[in-house]
Amino acid sequence: MTVGDESPGGLLIHAHRLRERFGEQPELDPAELQATLGLASAAARWDVAAIVANTLAIAHRVMARTAEATEAVESALTYARHAASPPEEARALMTRAMIRLGQGDMAGASADLTTARSLVDIDPEQLVAGGVTAFHSGDLALAESMTREALSHNTISDNARLLALNNLGSMLMTRQPVEAVGFIREGLALVSPANTVLRAVLECNLGVALAESGAVPEALAAFDRLEELGRAHDLGEYQAEFDMEVSGLLGRLRLLPEARASAARGLNRLAGPGAALTRADSLVTAARLAIADGDLDAGRRLLSDAKALYEAQDRPVGVAITSVHALILDGSGDHAAMAGYAEQLAQSGLSRDAAWAWSQAASAAGEGRESAAAEDYLRRVVASDNADATLKAEALARIALAHSDFATARAHAVTALGIIDGRAALADAPDLRHRIATERATFELLLRDACVADSAAAQLDSLLRHRPPAQQPLAPGTAVDDQRAQWRDLSRRVESAQEDPFTLATLGADLAAVERRLRATEWTREGGSGGRAPFGLADLAAVAGCPLLVVARIGRDAVAFHHDDDRTERVVIGAWDQVLADMGQLTRGCARLATGGASDAAYAAVRSLAMDLDATLGAILPEEAGRELLVVLDRGLDSAPLTGLPRIWERAARFASLAVTAPVPQQPALPARPRVVVAEGPRLQYAADEAAEVAQGWGDDAPLTTGTGVSEMIGEADIAHFAAHATLRWDNPLQSSIHLHDGPLALTELIRLARVDAADRPRMRLLYLSACSLASAPSDAVMVGAVPMLAERVAAEVIASSIPLPDEAAPAVARAVYAAIRSGHSAAAGLAQARAALGEDPERTGVRAALTCLAAYVAAP
Repeated sequence: MTVGDESPGGLLIHAHRLRERFGEQPELDPAELQATLGLASAAARWDVAAIVANTLAIAHRVMARTAEATEAVESALTYARHAASPPEEARALMTRAMIRLGQGDMAGASADLTTARSLVDIDPEQLVAGGVTAFHSGDLALAESMTREALSHNTISDNARLLALNNLGSMLMTRQPVEAVGFIREGLALVSPANTVLRAVLECNLGVALAESGAVPEALAAFDRLEELGRAHDLGEYQAEFDMEVSGLLGRLRLLPEARASAARGLNRLAGPGAALTRADSLVTAARLAIADGDLDAGRRLLSDAKALYEAQDRPVGVAITSVHALILDGSGDHAAMAGYAEQLAQSGLSRDAAWAWSQAASAAGEGRESAAAEDYLRRVVASDNADATLKAEALARIALAHSDFATARAHAVTALGIIDGRAALADAPDLRHRIATERATFELLLRDACVADSAAAQLDSLLRHRPPAQQPLAPGTAVDDQRAQWRDLSRRVESAQEDPFTLATLGADLAAVERRLRATEWTREGGSGGRAPFGLADLAAVAGCPLLVVARIGRDAVAFHHDDDRTERVVIGAWDQVLADMGQLTRGCARLATGGASDAAYAAVRSLAMDLDATLGAILPEEAGRELLVVLDRGLDSAPLTGLPRIWERAARFASLAVTAPVPQQPALPARPRVVVAEGPRLQYAADEAAEVAQGWGDDAPLTTGTGVSEMIGEADIAHFAAHATLRWDNPLQSSIHLHDGPLALTELIRLARVDAADRPRMRLLYLSACSLASAPSDAVMVGAVPMLAERVAAEVIASSIPLPDEAAPAVARAVYAAIRSGHSAAAGLAQARAALGEDPERTGVRAALTCLAAYVAAP
């Protein structure tokens, strides 16, 4: 139709062309549709008006403009009936059904679809719409059947095919995620580049399906592309749904503060009446994140709001899921009620959700010592179609344990660990790999339960042998120097006291955005393989060349093992939760003593705790001052200040984590003339003196830098010494940073700069972090701390503290460490000598307390 062509034929042709164009680009300005609708109405061309009004309604619905879509669809119905056009009336009814579905009006949506089917022979578009309604009503089998039937029609339009592929992927993503990925990728290959809204929806669903399949780096890449689309285009209320899906993946990776912030943004955008359907599901996501973050009151409130919406929308599946969560929170142990909801989910086709609910019922029954009911529920998990493989393995292991079939239980736990390690190996970035591997914690405990009848040596061998596999050397990183420079400048300004509050808020938001982009670059890189398997007891003892002390959780107890001269002994230290609490209290007490803020009573309490633990370990650990000791600690105990125990105080103790494995069995000796880099930072009173003294001790081999010029030298360094403060990120340890004069150095950058030699060993032999508290354990007990990851990827040995070392004491400690190294001893031996030199002088209590929390860390092979 040319401009001004208002003939009957011209109007009809133009209406069909508009339908095609807006089908591909629903975000286009609807002004042309409104103008054509006016022409058709003036000419009493109700058939044309129906086509245009339907197109306008669909465009408004896709862009989440609910009020406008409702008005347009009612007009379309009126025009279609005036024109006696059943196809257009059916199309309008299907559109209204989708609008009502979004508002949570299931009954109204079903009625509209039923009427539409009575007007015309069922066509692919009706099947697609019917599939969506069935899906949200909880009938997954019918939803999948209708959508697959729509795709089988030869007459299906390109736009309807795209919607069907996306919807089928969405239906399958939690049950058959690999197949879902295939459907969504097929849709992405067909979508027009101009249709940014549908492309964004497909990218979002692809990210969710990939995450469900275990391909986390690829999932993050899909969400990164989605974020780019959101920055370039207005995605309307769809942005809220994307925020919620992103929050779910961040929660899975245990980035809980960031995940909850994303969920809050999503919920704020879902306040309109057209978003009721999505809001109910989003409230459940937000509740799960709150519960995982320990905010139980918020979790209860969000679940209650979600359940009320589900009930109003007549969505029994949603009611069942929220009810199971509520029962878990209440701690009532009503496993029968949980089982009833699990059965309801299974009948609706939600096999994965049903399996999760059965497992929760089994746990509740087990807590109540109702073993028969627990086993019955576990067998339902095993029988569930499409249940996650690790959940089935857990159920099988627990059934075997209930019958004291330890060999079978071990086999199933090892199978699950292998699946998780395979997923983690897909990631290249060490912090992402360890986040994925936190799922190991459940199966590590199961495996230990399966070894309770073993000898102490066999138990310890299993503990060591089933650590995560070593990570292969990192792939060459993507050049992001501009982003890193921007991050460094923003971090420096945020940390300074020179900005006004308004500027600080803006800088903080900019810093968070740059940090997310940097993380996306690192985390979307795919890894290669799982690397070398960890050593068992005999091999580790041979490589260590010294006694081993291993502290791990077994059942509900903290158990210590000591191995020396082919003899292994064990002792129960106490209840695991109590030991964790005692270690936290010991660290806090040492911190108060180190800063001079403790009373005599506080000192007595700290000393009493240390002496009690020392006495317990005395059953297996002899007093052997001066002898080396390798201490391997379980998740959550990374920063336990065990050097403060009298029988360890004067020993050359090195500390390792059970959650980390060294990439190679043994490190070579330090070269005769090591390459040493010394860097200092601001706001540290004795930093310049310490750095100068360290540099002078190594002569010409120690270039001294005051800023991030250290990055140019770090790759070739054998020893790197940082006399600088740091900022620890409790929620994300590798995002912590060391403060140098011209800006911070992020630990992620330190890992990127680290080199490996021809044998794939970390090139650096010693990383000395003199004045920071980077060895503190992360806030999430199953996460790996920053220092164990640095020992894994940056240096063979890392000296770090969990509390700040008094500035004036740092130079003397460094002097002792490097004197020991130059005389052929270890860094750990130098620390032991520094501790012994303090004696019992009461004036030095603060320094002794600080040295309690300063240790040499390694990654055990």
